[in-house]
Amino acid sequence: MKYVLFCMLLYSCIGCSKLLYPVDVKADPISVFDYTAQKVQENYSFFELKGINWDSITKQYRRKVTASTTDPELYEVLNNLLGELKDGHVNLYTKMNKGRYWDWFNNYANNFNRNFVELTYLKKNYKITGPFVHNWIDSVGYIYYGSFSSGFSNEELGYTLMQYKAAKGIILDVRDNGGGSTTNILNLMGRFVKNRTWVGCHHLKCGPTANDFELSKDVYVNPVGFLQITDKPVMVLTNRRCYSATSFFAAFMATLPNVTLVGDQTGGGSGVPISMELPNGWSVRYSASHTENAKGVDFELGVPPDVWVTTGATEELAGKDAIIEKAKSLILEKHASK
Repeated sequence: MKYVLFCMLLYSCIGCSKLLYPVDVKADPISVFDYTAQKVQENYSFFELKGINWDSITKQYRRKVTASTTDPELYEVLNNLLGELKDGHVNLYTKMNKGRYWDWFNNYANNFNRNFVELTYLKKNYKITGPFVHNWIDSVGYIYYGSFSSGFSNEELGYTLMQYKAAKGIILDVRDNGGGSTTNILNLMGRFVKNRTWVGCHHLKCGPTANDFELSKDVYVNPVGFLQITDKPVMVLTNRRCYSATSFFAAFMATLPNVTLVGDQTGGGSGVPISMELPNGWSVRYSASHTENAKGVDFELGVPPDVWVTTGATEELAGKDAIIEKAKSLILEKHASK
């Protein structure tokens, strides 16, 4: 049961994507452009949130396409058109190139240096258990998880958490985690709830206008394994390179009473993407849903931390990662106030 809802969401999106493959559509440049623009208009989920006038933008780029437009030229036009969505879940796939939008993190400070963290905090005796890199930082347990694409067993996660059963709190660092599997979100979150817990709602686009969404589907997390950490403070560390599944994780974790987000705003990505084949054999991927956490926050544009902290070269010269140091001090304060 623990994966039922997310599987339903993904299967719903996959089912819809089957309807997006072209049938008897011409493959000339103009037809390919018009088909792309129309399908994005019908199925993309964030026009209103981002204040995008798709009709106006489409007309602007449509003038650049003619019957004699070459494939490389059409790629540039379509890639620039899709870039107006400002969405890291949007890609244009061709044999020539993969179109993408990366300004969601390129224009921001990184606030993470993994090598520095390993040398300064994890040190030589740290443990690697499945995808988890972990060690004690004084009286606090520190766990780094670098990708939700990296699966783990209940035994691996249980062993990792058991190492810090006596800790005053846990630092769970997901900085630079670009996302991955929703299954891994639920498995990890299941260690931080005692009971089935409502964490948000998912809305699937189902019509051509901006507000055509199906009735919301509630998102629940169920307890997983023999050990759940609900009686001590948990600090989740985030930065701009936390995207997609990691934004889901941060947004949902932020609704739990013993969890505090520390660091920078995540990169966002609250939509589940679908894929669409174009008449010329290329394909496009884009967001066709949106999600809110239990606080009613749609995190497509990012999950803000509870405590904003930045870190970089200046702090490293002083031998510190300011985000880790703040998380540790918050844990010690909360522990002392019990």
